[in-house]
Amino acid sequence: MRQSSHTLYPCEPHLIYPMCNAIAITGLRGYDRLHDDDLGVDLVDKIRDSFTRNGYLAPNGRFLFGRGPLGIKMPSMLANDAVMAFWLHGVMPDLAEETWQILRRDRMRITNGVARLRTQPIDHMDVGSYRKSDAWAWVNIACAAKEMGDDEAANAVDAGIAARFTMDYSESGARKIADASMWVNTVFALSRFVTAGSLRGLATGEVPAQWRTGPILKAAAYPVVLVAKAVTDGSGLDLVLRPGAGPARTTLEIARLRPGRTYRVTGATVDSLVANGHGNALLDIDLRRRLEVRLVPA
Repeated sequence: MRQSSHTLYPCEPHLIYPMCNAIAITGLRGYDRLHDDDLGVDLVDKIRDSFTRNGYLAPNGRFLFGRGPLGIKMPSMLANDAVMAFWLHGVMPDLAEETWQILRRDRMRITNGVARLRTQPIDHMDVGSYRKSDAWAWVNIACAAKEMGDDEAANAVDAGIAARFTMDYSESGARKIADASMWVNTVFALSRFVTAGSLRGLATGEVPAQWRTGPILKAAAYPVVLVAKAVTDGSGLDLVLRPGAGPARTTLEIARLRPGRTYRVTGATVDSLVANGHGNALLDIDLRRRLEVRLVPA
């Protein structure tokens, strides 16, 4: 980035994509937070300036997909709008919000709780396989809607995906969009975990106070245990677990409990446990199907 006259690096020879740089600068923001460093502090403003000065952000508020040599401009894409809204939320939340609102206003309609997208021919391309499909747009919009906290749009897009695409199911019940690329299905999986401000919280550390202090699931055997939910309210812990390798009895490690305190347990092989002096405890579960486990202070 520092070697580029645009402060944006080309991730393919001579081709600069704003989305790749948005992902990178968000990663730098997270790295700086975790390592108390400042590698990307000044780059955020420089990249924002470059978006406008070098024409990556068009006057209509939409981002070009990319720019190449000899003045080549890759036109705006609906999926790219969503990617930029999602990934910029960790470093440029105002620009992320503007990008999302333009997409929401101009490119989406919701009828009876189901979203319809206003696409163009360029939007009907799965960039992971170069096959004709608009699935890449749908799954990225799902991520953006959830990150921006737009519940109406998020629910409508989920309903639209369910209505529009055929799903394939594995023996364990995991689903994917049939005939879609790995890239599309990876983003589809990611969209199931995104909540309002979740990427921004990951990058900046701006998370609810109870998440910093409450109990956590420290360890679980993978792929025996698939963790669908692990959320603390500051004193207790809610888990939703699924078997990933058939029925099994397995052990969970819980941490950040109050040392020496007794906790009531539901969904495990015991109905109570006592945290050790370090605030840790081991908990056995019988995992045969979807399982809810809850710990609360006694």
